[in-house]
Amino acid sequence: TSDTLIELYTSNNTIARSISLPPGGGAQGIAYDPQDGDIYVAESQTDTVSVVSETLGSAVASVDVGAGPTALACNPLTGVVYVASQGSSTVQAISGQTHKVVAGASLSGEPNALAIDPSTNQLYVALGNVTVFNASTLSVLGYIRVGGGPVALSIDLLHSLMYVADYSSATVAIVNLSLAETAVYVVLTTGPQDLAVSRATEDVYVANRFSGALSRVNGSLNTLTSS
Repeated sequence: TSDTLIELYTSNNTIARSISLPPGGGAQGIAYDPQDGDIYVAESQTDTVSVVSETLGSAVASVDVGAGPTALACNPLTGVVYVASQGSSTVQAISGQTHKVVAGASLSGEPNALAIDPSTNQLYVALGNVTVFNASTLSVLGYIRVGGGPVALSIDLLHSLMYVADYSSATVAIVNLSLAETAVYVVLTTGPQDLAVSRATEDVYVANRFSGALSRVNGSLNTLTSS
């Protein structure tokens, strides 16, 4: 890997600057803390999370976490950052103030993705299902059944919905967070790998690993629009 964090201008999609990361880290995931402008990078090869100061443009701390960290999520209201580690099957909470691990929990399998709902302070972890945690205590609150192989999560806070890319079933599961249950499955043509929700249009964009296609799901109608 290049051990580099790239910052882009969103206005014209050009590179603003490159920030060097610790060598040999194997960056896998990223999260941003708007409270203090820190960027967190999961380093899967060194079992650490690098903390990068947006202001300084350099790494300012390294946090030891579980083996093989791959996914991160930040609660913008509390400044707590959560890291999922596949090698150790754990999820841990990192204080945004001290850059120290303050809590942790063992999981029933290897986690693939995280999402946080700051309005309820609930943490969602993609395993064989989606496990719901109290983000303050990291105690399990329940489980949400999806297709069996969730790999990416994205939350629409305005409508209290969560979109789950499920690789095994080639679907996007749409979860009603108020009811903690899956309401709709949108069938894709190939295995999805990642997704994101557009705040402007409410559409969901899904990256498909093997086809190289980008699918668009209409967030209002819950139907596949294009692929």
